[in-house]
Amino acid sequence: MNLTNKIGKFYKLSLVTLVVSVLVRIYFSNSLVADNKSLNELFVKKDNLQKEISRLTYVENNLSALDVLVKRSESLGFVKMTNSLLSLDITSHNSIAYNTNN
Repeated sequence: MNLTNKIGKFYKLSLVTLVVSVLVRIYFSNSLVADNKSLNELFVKKDNLQKEISRLTYVENNLSALDVLVKRSESLGFVKMTNSLLSLDITSHNSIAYNTNN
């Protein structure tokens, strides 16, 4: 009877340990899945940001290209300099360079 009682206690303890072990594994697996989901979302956001950076870099390079700047300045009314610049008007409120050969 004593041996049977010890085997019964060992069986109950093993069963409790098994149940606790399974519950702990389920809990940690669940938290890992949640962490994995958020990690995947972060990777998607990172990829989208990298694509946006690449697109903006392309747009910036196109807008700052010399031929684009020349066309834009011509459309704003700038003209090509024909005479050399001789001096700057330091007293001007706008500090604009001008040609003294007028």
